[in-house]
Amino acid sequence: MSVFATELPVTANLTKAKFAAAAIAWVRGIKNSKSLDNADAKELYDDELWLETADGETLSIKSFEATGTSVFGVRLEIPDAYGRRWRTECVYTSKYGRGILRVRGQCLATTATAPVATPLKPHLVSMAIDDGWAAKDRSIKPTNEPIYLTEDDLDLAAHVILGKATTILPNLYIS
Repeated sequence: MSVFATELPVTANLTKAKFAAAAIAWVRGIKNSKSLDNADAKELYDDELWLETADGETLSIKSFEATGTSVFGVRLEIPDAYGRRWRTECVYTSKYGRGILRVRGQCLATTATAPVATPLKPHLVSMAIDDGWAAKDRSIKPTNEPIYLTEDDLDLAAHVILGKATTILPNLYIS
C-alpha cells in the first residue's frame, strides 16, 4: 500500500450541497471513473449515496449534521488492470466554528504481484482551494501557488523559521 495524505484548514460554513457538488464535479473529471453514469448497484438516502459499477468501482458520499457539527465525506475506489485499487477519501469536518478538510489517496494491491504506485495529490485539493474553501492557518492561507515574501513580510518570515506561522500545515522556507 502507498499513501498520499494531507489536511488543510477550510471555511467552517460549507454546506452539504456544496460539498456534494464539488465531490461530483471531481468524480466527473476523472477519465477512468464510470460510477456516476454506469452504476449497476445504487443506494440513495438523505445522508448517503452509494454507487457501484460491474467493474468494481465504488463511490460513496455521506453526511452527518448536528448542532454545531457537520461532517461530509466522499470515497471513490477504482480498480485497474494491474491488480490495484485506487482509493481516495475526502472528509470535511466543521465543529465549533472551525473547518478542516482531510484528503487521503491510496494505491492498494489486490493481488500478490500488483505493482504499487504512490498516489498524486487529488485534484479535489486544488478544487477546494480554487473554490475559496481554504481558511487561514494562523498566519498563512493555503494556496495552489508558492507564497513569495517581500521585505514587508519579515515578521512572517521569522514566524515561519521559528515554526510559529501555522497550526496545522508544514512550511517550507527557501531563502
